[in-house]
Amino acid sequence: GAGAGGVPFKGITLDQVHSAVAHVYGWSGDGPRARIGPARTVDGFEAGVARVLEVATGGGRVAFATSCPASLFAVHRALAARAADAGGDVVVVLESATIGERGTSATRLRWLDRVAMVTDGRGLLADDADQRRAAEELLFTVGRPDLVVSDRMFAGTAVARGLEVVAFAGLDAVALALASWRGLAIRVVPLDEQRPPQAYAPLLELLEPARTAP
Repeated sequence: GAGAGGVPFKGITLDQVHSAVAHVYGWSGDGPRARIGPARTVDGFEAGVARVLEVATGGGRVAFATSCPASLFAVHRALAARAADAGGDVVVVLESATIGERGTSATRLRWLDRVAMVTDGRGLLADDADQRRAAEELLFTVGRPDLVVSDRMFAGTAVARGLEVVAFAGLDAVALALASWRGLAIRVVPLDEQRPPQAYAPLLELLEPARTAP
């Protein structure tokens, strides 16, 4: 496929990939390495937050899930709290059925502060081998929410099922950028998904004006 994300595309050309990368990440091929324009991250996050709050204010069902718990959990948790405060029906389940085996421990989804993540019962996991099954189990467990806020395989699987998505996506998740460029129901927040949680503090600060607005 065209990068991480789980959205199947056929017949994609390199020019189309370049166009999608420029459209979402703001990189036009200048310089030796691809990079994300900081303004694109801020703009994408503000657009994503606006859509989350729009759906939540209307009482819509919103599901949150992350495959990058060591990095993005704090962002998902804060946004889920904002959605709940705005009146959204934020989906929370105790845990899913088993989705895989890791040694003697069964992996499954569990919800922590309204955010679904993969766990083996001892720790939170970010194993790509289980992510496709986890994404499918998420949608089996929660049904068809009005909006899915997620990343990587969780986001790609939801888009492929025809759901609306707000997705956090790094440069290795080009499939999600392609989905946005092609006009599918996805808003992408372009960022590096493997930074320390404190690196996303500027995004969390963007939520503060919304929290105190009348």
